[in-house]
Amino acid sequence: METKYGIPIPLTVKQALQLDVESGTTCWKDDIEREIGSLVQMNCFTFHPSDYKPGPNSQFAPLRMIFEVKVDGRRKGRLVCGGHLVDPRGISTRSTVVKGISVRLLDMIAHRDNLTILHGDVGNAFITANCLEEIHSVAGPEFGDREGAILVINKALYGLRTSSRAYRETFAAFMRTIGFEPSRYDRDVWIRLREDKDGYDYVCTHVDDFKVVAKDPQRWVNAIAGAFQLKCAGAPDYYLGMNYSFDAEQKCWLTGTKTYVNECIARVEALLPSGHHLCPHTVPAPSEGSASHPETDTSDFLDDAGKRQYQMLVGMAQWAVTIGRMDIAFAVASLSRFSAAPRETHMELAFHLFGYLKKYPHKQLPVCSDPLSSTHPSKRKRVHSYLISKRNIPMPRRTVIPKSQKHTGNRSKQVCSLMRTSPTTLRLGVQSPEFWSMLGAHLSHGLRSGKDALLRAHIARSLSQCAAPWRRPSRSDICFVPWAFP
Repeated sequence: METKYGIPIPLTVKQALQLDVESGTTCWKDDIEREIGSLVQMNCFTFHPSDYKPGPNSQFAPLRMIFEVKVDGRRKGRLVCGGHLVDPRGISTRSTVVKGISVRLLDMIAHRDNLTILHGDVGNAFITANCLEEIHSVAGPEFGDREGAILVINKALYGLRTSSRAYRETFAAFMRTIGFEPSRYDRDVWIRLREDKDGYDYVCTHVDDFKVVAKDPQRWVNAIAGAFQLKCAGAPDYYLGMNYSFDAEQKCWLTGTKTYVNECIARVEALLPSGHHLCPHTVPAPSEGSASHPETDTSDFLDDAGKRQYQMLVGMAQWAVTIGRMDIAFAVASLSRFSAAPRETHMELAFHLFGYLKKYPHKQLPVCSDPLSSTHPSKRKRVHSYLISKRNIPMPRRTVIPKSQKHTGNRSKQVCSLMRTSPTTLRLGVQSPEFWSMLGAHLSHGLRSGKDALLRAHIARSLSQCAAPWRRPSRSDICFVPWAFP
């Protein structure tokens, strides 16, 4: 039996009740009763006698309790359904979540337009939605006196294939009732024109986590709380693994990964033998010796348990990169290549990577919309900035282009990269009186008239794909305005 924080974790209800007897407590029993009571209260089941015959289209799926121990020693049990045994044919299970770039764009839009951000978390999210499948089961010992009864599942229990989709459709239907519509760029970013028509309010969702960016976000948090049970809601602090803090001196938000990284370190050190800890390292991966070339390693392959452990470490590191730890991106990409058949040395490199995160867990990134926050000598480089300001559209990144690059082909590729993100911001409702002015001296410098006209046509065609309140652009709408940082 696995233990966590010194507490055995049962695999079955019978084991949980036996542990209570041995410890002289009722911790597991109380949590089981609390979980089943809340599900029954929310009308998740319809109970029938043991000889009840479900309809011909109903499929059987077993129910089971899974158990966990929280950091503070609290016991947690959750009833889940064995949806893996349900025939998925004819069932739509697709459910989307907000894109990572959308979360960052909303942060920058909030900084640009001086909007307020609130985060929230819906409690018992899935069981607020109706089950999209016809499923029945048999009540186990966790149901007490009702053990052996036939259950018809009414709500989207955890474990069913369609539960995530059912919840998303339920939340989407609610968002439409309060005037929000999904943006064309990201269907999980909801947008609503404010009554004074001076801009938009936004809500983005990642399963049961949501983020509100608005002039009065509390209004929308209260609306959501009226339809769903919220675990928490408040000012930005922690969202999707990112820590938020406000820098009063720079007047901008900072995002970091301290909480997520510390949780990863605790989880990784729990895998080590008793008394062992991760050694801090100053670099994500070795730069010298045979370990700097993992593709040439010939150590023994890991067994199945080691392979799963390695894949877990790589997965945790990949999410760290996604939420802002770009400093480990190369090391993670290198380790990811060996996920199918990792070797012992690759596992050591994975522990080395987390040793680096242990030494530097507090790295932060600013959410800043000022393009002048970083300067470059104009004689040496031209900067084409993907910026946020009140007179320009926001872009997610910045590229620094050496002045020596004068080839039209390279410049066309840079413009194409820019145009891939331009419709994004338009579809998020960001309007600009000077939108058709493409900033960047390198765009016009050295271009011949024929190539210039072709480039204008390409940009106009790209912009015509986006939904904007103004007319679609033509070639004559595109102009290049030379500029550079001082």
